[in-house]
Amino acid sequence: MSNLPIFSLEGIEGKMFKPMAQTVAFALLGAFILSLTYIPMMSALFLKKRVSHQRNISDKMMDFLSALIKNIYQGSYVFQSSY
Repeated sequence: MSNLPIFSLEGIEGKMFKPMAQTVAFALLGAFILSLTYIPMMSALFLKKRVSHQRNISDKMMDFLSALIKNIYQGSYVFQSSY
């Protein structure tokens, strides 16, 4: 997006800076395509190891907070629907 004004340059400035802007645009496009195709496939290949997860104190705290927030939302819904 920041390279768009460079594509509108004319004259000597355009001849100097357009190739740089094109290179950056093609590099971004290539990185985007690579991130959507190659990276997920390689991640699936190399990250297959399954590790068993033992519940720790942070899991228990998150469960407690989730239940608390759920109760608050349900209570506020009941309070709001009574009016």
